[in-house]
Amino acid sequence: FKRSISSETNITHSLNTNDNTISNPEKTPMNDADYQHLMQTYNEKQRQQVLEIARLRAVLREIIQAERLSSTSKTLVRDCLAST
Repeated sequence: FKRSISSETNITHSLNTNDNTISNPEKTPMNDADYQHLMQTYNEKQRQQVLEIARLRAVLREIIQAERLSSTSKTLVRDCLAST
């Protein structure tokens, strides 16, 4: 799935007067190069997460097959596999 990211970014300016903080959010346009870089970074992070999940699933499958686990532990490992 793809997430759409707005081409505008919220920037908050804060003024500290004594103990009171005043926030003034502004919308700043994001240029195309920044947007493309943000999307590339997002896609790379998502790809890394998919690979990490695949590795973890492989380890869990190996554990459930190779180790002598109690039925409770097997259930826990199966639940972990089912949730990914």
